[in-house]
Amino acid sequence: MQDIERDLRRVVNGMVTTDQDLCRKTLETYYTEDVELVHPFLLAHGREQMFEVFQMWTGSQSVLTPEIFHTTYNEETQTGIVEFAQNFNPKVLGGIVPLKIRLLAVVKWREEGGVKKIYHHRDIHVPTSVIEYSPVLGSIYDTIYRDIAFKVLTKSYQLVDKVGIWNVMPA
Repeated sequence: MQDIERDLRRVVNGMVTTDQDLCRKTLETYYTEDVELVHPFLLAHGREQMFEVFQMWTGSQSVLTPEIFHTTYNEETQTGIVEFAQNFNPKVLGGIVPLKIRLLAVVKWREEGGVKKIYHHRDIHVPTSVIEYSPVLGSIYDTIYRDIAFKVLTKSYQLVDKVGIWNVMPA
């Protein structure tokens, strides 16, 4: 029997790497030929286009490693979810600036040739994680910005509620 949770980890480790040969092997092992990649910035149709996306991403980083937080698989819907972070050093920044982004990969599986393979892969980025994980900005974001945002948003709501604006707005 196929261990999907193990395979989810292997997929992430095989795609979040600067090793393009491993990336290609991971695609061939775990993805259908007609896979669809839905990325926040683009769409790729088929394994070859998906490789081109990962080739661009892996080739533009001097360091690219995953940090897996959670995996889950729903047998009924044949959907797997991996919550992870990509640790990377972009070559465009000299390859020395470490960045990190947190995301979810949602993948749907189907039987093909007696094994389950991924036919749909969707990446969902957590945009604030880039700021949160930044060396200097992260601490400012967590300690100052979020505190100010909390106060401004909650107090603004309370003021609007007290004035009664919510009562005159159509629901």
